[in-house]
Amino acid sequence: MAAENMQGQNQQKHPFDIMVFGQRENNEIQEMKQESNMDAVLNGIDIDEMMGHIDSLVDSFSYFKPYFKKMTPLIDIFKQSVK
Repeated sequence: MAAENMQGQNQQKHPFDIMVFGQRENNEIQEMKQESNMDAVLNGIDIDEMMGHIDSLVDSFSYFKPYFKKMTPLIDIFKQSVK
């Protein structure tokens, strides 16, 4: 009987204790769930494929860089007309 009473007291915390100390058990459980979710996501990523995509993006930006430089005055004119 005494053991059951102590378990009930451990499950119900005083609101002041929760306010001051927080809900430690729930936070630890949530952190463990987030870590397991992150592990599942990271295990599903193909690093070689991702690096290939990043490389193609960098190549594309370097290809379009001269066009962006030519478009800058046109964009500045558009900005001035919007103000």
